[in-house]
Parts: sequence; C-alpha cells; structure tokens
Amino acid sequence: MSDRVEGRPRNFNILINAGILFVLVSASAVAGMVMGPEQPQGMTVVATVKKN
Repeated sequence: MSDRVEGRPRNFNILINAGILFVLVSASAVAGMVMGPEQPQGMTVVATVKKN
C-alpha cells in the first residue's frame, strides 16, 4: 500500500475516505427527504424496488 502512495502525503487517502463518506451521507439524507422522513431507510429501499 505504501509503495503505491509514495508521491502523495498520507492525508490524501484520509481526504478521499472523508469525501466518500460525505457523499454517501448527503445522498442518504437527500433520499430520506425525498421519500419522507417517517419511513425508515430500509423500508424506502424495499418500497422503491417493489414499485419498479
């Protein structure tokens, strides 16, 4: 792992992981707002799959 990331500082991977987490959290938050906050997220996924 360290051989591949030789030229970059170690914080670079931390930034990438934080960015991915931020995108996932924001996407799930937007999905929760669209589907309605009263439903748990697992149920919304099942409902959308069953609709299609």
